[in-house]
Amino acid sequence: MNRKMIALTLTGLLLALVALSGCTMLRARGAPGEAPRVNPAPPPDQTVKLKLYFADSQAQYLVPEEREVPQGNVPLPDLVIQELIKGPTTPGLGITIPKEARLASTVRVEKNVAYVNFNREFQTRHWGGSAGELMTVYSIVNSLTELEGIKAVAFLVEGERLETLGHMDLTRPVERSEDIIKK
Repeated sequence: MNRKMIALTLTGLLLALVALSGCTMLRARGAPGEAPRVNPAPPPDQTVKLKLYFADSQAQYLVPEEREVPQGNVPLPDLVIQELIKGPTTPGLGITIPKEARLASTVRVEKNVAYVNFNREFQTRHWGGSAGELMTVYSIVNSLTELEGIKAVAFLVEGERLETLGHMDLTRPVERSEDIIKK
């Protein structure tokens, strides 16, 4: 090979590398009009502080409970729901979600609304009553709205929009209520 051919080959390889790195950067940042990529998961040993809301002993008000938990690779909204299902650690506070309830899919957040998709047990194992429903719904809503970017919650069971747990209208996303929090 002569020098001219070597120079052309090297130039071609260099241009190909530049083009490839540009495509990779576009994929990482997202092309124009494409939704931004989610940040990589935090390190498994990272802990986060959560403010969760549980029922008081009379099931009239919600009481905040702060806890620090390892996040692992779990998205924050999912972690909030998992911790709510575990129940309170503070004596005198009551559970708000049936122990058999589980997320049927990852919590999806769109336009400041968290779409929480539970398994069927969320509804079938719920103890009922309007006070119990109120505690359950606002325990979830107020806990999730503590997270940045969430202003309301839509409830689903097995992928279908939940209309009610029995009394409360859930056909629209539910917004945070400060009135139900014990002062």
